[in-house]
Amino acid sequence: MKIPFDMQYDIGELLRETPKNATEFSKGIQFLKEQSQQSTEIEKARLLSTLGVYQRINGDLDASLKSLTEAKELISTDNLERLQPINDLRIAQTFQFMRRFEESEQQYLKLTNQIKSDKKLKDLLDFVYQHHGKLLFEQGKLPEAIICFEKALSLREYKNEQTLIDSTLYALEVAKTKLR
Repeated sequence: MKIPFDMQYDIGELLRETPKNATEFSKGIQFLKEQSQQSTEIEKARLLSTLGVYQRINGDLDASLKSLTEAKELISTDNLERLQPINDLRIAQTFQFMRRFEESEQQYLKLTNQIKSDKKLKDLLDFVYQHHGKLLFEQGKLPEAIICFEKALSLREYKNEQTLIDSTLYALEVAKTKLR
C-alpha cells in the first residue's frame, strides 16, 4: 500500500532515524492507523507492523510496541511465516529505543538462530546483524557493534544492494570513528 505522505527519514550519528518532515510523517501514521481499521486480518497485520516502525521513528514508543504486539498476535493466528521475523526485528528495535536492552538483545539472538536455521529466511540475516550492531553501538559496545556491521556488510555486498551497503558503510564509519 502506498502511503500518500512523505515518510522519508534520515539516519544521524546516533544511528537512529529521524523524520525529514515531521508533519507529513504524523499524517502518514494517522493514515496507516485508519487503513488498519478497515483491513482484513492479514493486511491489518502488515499495516500494524509498518505502523509500529513509523511510530518508533516518530518517538511514540509505547504506541509502537502496542502496534507491533498486535501485529504479532495477528501473524501467529494467520501463520504469516515471513512477516513474523520481520515484526520480531521491529519489536527488538522498539525495545532498544525504550532502553530495554536485555529484551532487545534476546530478541536479536533468537532471530539470528531462527533465520540461520531456515533457508527461506536467510535473506533477512543482514538486517538482524545491522540492527543488532546498532543496539550494541548504543550501549557503547563498539568492537562488538563493528563485528555485527561487518557481517551485515558481507551479506549486503553479496546481495549487491547499494542502498543497504551504503547504510552499513555509514554505520561502520560512525562506529569506528567513535572507537578511536
